[in-house]
Amino acid sequence: CDLCFREFPNIVEFESHYAEAHTHQCAACAKMFISERALEVHSDETHCPFHSLNVERDPSGNHFKCYDEQCGSTFKSAIERDEHCQKVHNITDVEVTIEKRKLARRMDELQLTLGKMKVSKKRAVPRSVKFGEQEKTFAGVRSTKAGNLFKMAKMWKEAGDAFVRAAELHGAKGDSKHDCASQYAEAANCYRKINPQLAVDCLTKTSEIYTDMGRFNMAAKNHVTIAELYENECPDLEQCIQHYQKAADYYKGEEAKSSATKCLIKVAQYAAQLEQYQKAISVFEEIAMWEADHPTLKYAAKNHFFQALLCYLCVDIVSFSHFLFISDIMTRI
Repeated sequence: CDLCFREFPNIVEFESHYAEAHTHQCAACAKMFISERALEVHSDETHCPFHSLNVERDPSGNHFKCYDEQCGSTFKSAIERDEHCQKVHNITDVEVTIEKRKLARRMDELQLTLGKMKVSKKRAVPRSVKFGEQEKTFAGVRSTKAGNLFKMAKMWKEAGDAFVRAAELHGAKGDSKHDCASQYAEAANCYRKINPQLAVDCLTKTSEIYTDMGRFNMAAKNHVTIAELYENECPDLEQCIQHYQKAADYYKGEEAKSSATKCLIKVAQYAAQLEQYQKAISVFEEIAMWEADHPTLKYAAKNHFFQALLCYLCVDIVSFSHFLFISDIMTRI
């Protein structure tokens, strides 16, 4: 037999052995089980992401099925299920264990060969040993797959929760900040459809991660998205101004003047709406001065000088006259 390396005298015994031992074999982990029902229960509990999510969401629920096909009982834990199967159905072990004779012989030969090899003293002791990294990676991938399935079903809250769980698992590893930020961004896209405030929380975490990584352009984009949420989905002009200002500051640091200007225009407009005229004036002046020095944008400077003048009218007529003179000179240049 190619699967367990056992040998049989004739084809009849081989076929009988194969039907008994390898018919109910898990495709994911290659374990063999006594029945199709046992294989089904193993696949659901071990390899299905929905089972672990359901257990996390409802720890007191009955999520573990009986191994007997005729029994429809469910249990809160695998231990309770195993005790029930042993007492009621006389099922003590559902896995089929086969002695791998050839494989064991090969392993003995391999160990003997390795024993004869000369090992350097420097390589005899490993430099470091890590535990749990593979499990965390697998759990993160599983949560991401669950989130994608929830997205397909348009279950936005569950999808967002799954992506947040994936982000937390990636963050726990400590060496995959980009994956962590991406999962928070996916969660924000899902939450945005049902609860904008949850989306804001996820985008804030995403921006913080990108800031730590030194990717200020990405952080600025996330602040712009947050500002748009406060602009439309959950109106709050104060928060909107703050996040547009942060985005503009990050863009300035990366020498992305055009992107920074778009954000500053929003800052000035909403500051004027809130009657914060001095702030609006300073921002409009900053934009207009930069545009006046730009070879292709200098014709747009007049518009922002005019908006600054309107704000001056609301504050002080003397300052308005002085700024009118300066803006006229700048636009003529």
